[in-house]
Amino acid sequence: MQRSRPRRLVTILAAVAVLSVPIAAFATHVFDDVDDGSVHAPGIHYVADTGITLGCDANNYCPGDTLTRAQMGTFLYRSSGNDPATPPSVNAASIASIAQVSDSNTIAGSAVNTASVSCPEGTVVTGGGASTNNQGTWRMAVSRPLANGAGWTATYVEREGNLANGTVTVWALCIAVG
Repeated sequence: MQRSRPRRLVTILAAVAVLSVPIAAFATHVFDDVDDGSVHAPGIHYVADTGITLGCDANNYCPGDTLTRAQMGTFLYRSSGNDPATPPSVNAASIASIAQVSDSNTIAGSAVNTASVSCPEGTVVTGGGASTNNQGTWRMAVSRPLANGAGWTATYVEREGNLANGTVTVWALCIAVG
């Protein structure tokens, strides 16, 4: 009887070794219905690994299902870092500084006026916008980052041939990533 115990132990260890190979090979497979070769697999694995979503049930993501506004709200809440149960998914530690810059310019005398603002040196623009104190005379035609990514620009055009003066304020949100 004692001879069978070591043999049984060897058999059990061999079975564990054989069974562990397929488990290790599929360790990256998070959901049964998401093919690891899918172009969306890395993103789906990311939202699962970070706790942004748990899928539609214990084993499936249901990638073809529609997403409700309520579910999107939950995804955004979880990924923002505001949900105490979910760590932030944005690498906020890599942001060295944030600056908001703005500049106001008088617009008048031309049917088209452009104003821009530049980010501080060493930062890049992540957002921006513009406003005018004379919406009845001027309308915004373009509001976008500068081509080099170092600021924001806005173009206003006159309404109905009225070249009355106005003030446009352009602002940019700039970050330095360290």
